[in-house]
Amino acid sequence: VGKPEAAFTHGIDGLAWRMLRHLLPLLVTHQVGVATGQPALALFDFDPREADEISVRRGQVLNAIPDADLDDEGWVRVERSDGKAGLVPLNYISFDFDEQGGHPPRVQSFSVDASGQRHATSESMSSLSSSPQPGATAAASPGKQQSAQMHAYHTEPTQAASEAPARSAEEQNALQALQRYRNRRALYNSDTPLERWGVELELEGGAAPIFTDQRSSTGSPEEPAEHRSGIEGVPFFNLVEYMDEETLAHEVVTLLRAEWFMPSDGRISPPHHGLGEALAQAAEPATRNVILTFANLGYADFVLNGFPREVVPHTLVIALDEQAHDLFLRERLISFYEPRVRSITSDHQQQGSATFMDIMKLRLLYLAEALLLRYNVLLTDADAVFKHSPFSVFPPGAALIVACDATVVPKDWREAPGMVMAGFFFVRAGVRPIIFLKEVLDYQAHHPEQHDQQSFNQILSELLVADITVSVMHPRLFPNGFQYFVKRTVQREGGEPLVIQNNWMQGADNKRHRFREEMLWARDPPEYYQGNHSAPLRLLTYAGSQPLVSGLFRETSALRSALRIAAILNRTLVLPRFCSFTQESGLLPPEPLVYRDRLGAIDHNVLDDNKDGDWCTIEWFYDMQAMNELGGLFREHAFTQHPSVPAALLSRAGTPTFHIAAPPEWQLSPPPADTVVFTPRDLARGATDAELVEWFSPHAGVPTLALGDLAGRSDAPEEEAAQDALGTRIRHAVHFREEIARHVRQQVATAAPFDCLCLQHSTIDLERNLSAIVGDFATRVPRTRTIFVAGYRMELVGLELFREAWDQVYALALYDWNGAGLQGRQFSSVINRLICKQATHVHSWDARITQTKECW
Repeated sequence: VGKPEAAFTHGIDGLAWRMLRHLLPLLVTHQVGVATGQPALALFDFDPREADEISVRRGQVLNAIPDADLDDEGWVRVERSDGKAGLVPLNYISFDFDEQGGHPPRVQSFSVDASGQRHATSESMSSLSSSPQPGATAAASPGKQQSAQMHAYHTEPTQAASEAPARSAEEQNALQALQRYRNRRALYNSDTPLERWGVELELEGGAAPIFTDQRSSTGSPEEPAEHRSGIEGVPFFNLVEYMDEETLAHEVVTLLRAEWFMPSDGRISPPHHGLGEALAQAAEPATRNVILTFANLGYADFVLNGFPREVVPHTLVIALDEQAHDLFLRERLISFYEPRVRSITSDHQQQGSATFMDIMKLRLLYLAEALLLRYNVLLTDADAVFKHSPFSVFPPGAALIVACDATVVPKDWREAPGMVMAGFFFVRAGVRPIIFLKEVLDYQAHHPEQHDQQSFNQILSELLVADITVSVMHPRLFPNGFQYFVKRTVQREGGEPLVIQNNWMQGADNKRHRFREEMLWARDPPEYYQGNHSAPLRLLTYAGSQPLVSGLFRETSALRSALRIAAILNRTLVLPRFCSFTQESGLLPPEPLVYRDRLGAIDHNVLDDNKDGDWCTIEWFYDMQAMNELGGLFREHAFTQHPSVPAALLSRAGTPTFHIAAPPEWQLSPPPADTVVFTPRDLARGATDAELVEWFSPHAGVPTLALGDLAGRSDAPEEEAAQDALGTRIRHAVHFREEIARHVRQQVATAAPFDCLCLQHSTIDLERNLSAIVGDFATRVPRTRTIFVAGYRMELVGLELFREAWDQVYALALYDWNGAGLQGRQFSSVINRLICKQATHVHSWDARITQTKECW
């Protein structure tokens, strides 16, 4: 898969031009009354694409040349005044004009009435657009009957124009349909309530909006510079009703093959060798429905986990490498592997990389091939779990059925779902979905910097209802990864989804851990839950709830301490939750979601609010691929609730909770009365390995040991950890995931060099004391310094007072999906803290924060 050498919205050649020559005779504005050896007038500019064609310019007088050997319907040979001759499209010229300029030339064409009768009509040249429109077609879809009528018209003898009655209203509209069509699209996609998907369009021109107040000479909005896939300015969607749909579908797929599958020898190598047989084997015979997913060896276990044969037997897996294909066949899955298509292995598929984008394109190309073979396809990412077969709930009238990918499900999600998933949608066989795929791939060719999700939604936002019928899956039956794993709306409502998507997360290890936390992962062996005779499991738990939001400063220290203690005691750590706070913190989760209308009745159309679920596990903050380098040293938080875990393994054998003492800055709350307290000899340094063994070796046979808060307890200073192999391993393993690191890099690159004003302190009422806080900082920080204001949702609190005191002011602008709950507070606190670590100076009313640059 590669970038096409020519995109057909910028020009056409080769196969595309041959397709145009085939299509021109089928268009509505077919020229009639043609004679040869007589003067003709060029109605539009025309540039040749093949050797037997000739360029002409609008208004140029030509001479038609008789050519008995010409067998191309819709073309005529003409001679220019310079004596050069060649072919031009027939409907680019007119024979009915006054060579002296006495009256405007008229374009002759046929209309077809409801009975199938043809009528020759004429239209003044002055009413036509000045842009080339080789057979503009009607914007509205007149139905399949007209296609048959157009076919009958082209096979019947030609009538003289003088015998025809006046042009029908439908045919008058058809003449300028292309410009009207695109202007309608501009109006449709403006910022009016008609906007469909809520996606801001990024156009070819870059700065020009899709719709402006500028008007053409006719008073209508000027034609927008939006993306369209087609032939010579005629969108493919416009051709559907004027060309045999199967032929058009085949031509479009042939274009896709020519553009994207070009091996080194220059011959087209489409991925359909044997694909038809594989689809026939996988699809449900009665409906021709099939699930299509893609995986290499690195994601093969996701397919084996989430696509059980007893739930979704009609699944075809496209293997991206030979090893994955062999594995799927051994597991008795229906797999297809095309060795002529370059293998895409798991070590070259980092999200956002060129190879990853190749996978995104490849699946659309395979999908187009399946649609051409008349299969209805549910395309899905491999990292999904199917609880039930989904086909029965898809509405029968929609050609394309998409899934909501919004973090907050809109109230009008059926009409305007916001962002939709590019990796999960159902499409029925037909030419319109194939054209849609062509437009998405063309757009990606022009915008290689955009993610596939952006391209998919961009094109979807530009479509008219007349282009393709679109429906939206119910967000509770088909939740996206944010709704299910982060906000947990489905679980909190007690619902049962059909398919669960694991998006809104990068990295295979992060996704696997996510599934484990929701008990959706079935690929771990029994030893994972039970141990074995030679290596019995012994568990370690600790209290992860914290007394304040610290940007995970305290949580990270506690996690490192817990991992070290588990390694020293030869135990397996059960991870805590990471948005959990003690009761005395005053940080409470939001009330349960109850969706009611203004009268208090439950409203099933309202599916969400702007508060997060305050239930997050380690993968939301930390990189699990790095954590897994520690081997089997830890288990997920939900491990103790898994049915495969023996009850005896969870026994504490009557032991109490053990508490390790710490300095006051770490031990913010006294230990509970019923705990056993161990005090290190060096309280500031924390517990040594020898002390840990001394304290806990008497309890080595206890299946599960429970510890209290471990922040600052055994997490050696960085300079000391660097001299310790275990400490080095743990510090390398515990770091934040890439999305958080990327936020930090972007903010630092924008503002640096800068000072940080740390307002993330739980003891201060920020909004009530903001004026005094700004005044105090202003006495210490010069106005010329660039400052970064670190505080939760400062963009909502307001930066006006800061901008009055300093010339350059920055604050973290978080995604709306952080919501108004504890997850959002924790997430923003982490990023603010990491940004301030790279500030020149950190300013706070807390001297320790100023000294350590730890803004928490």
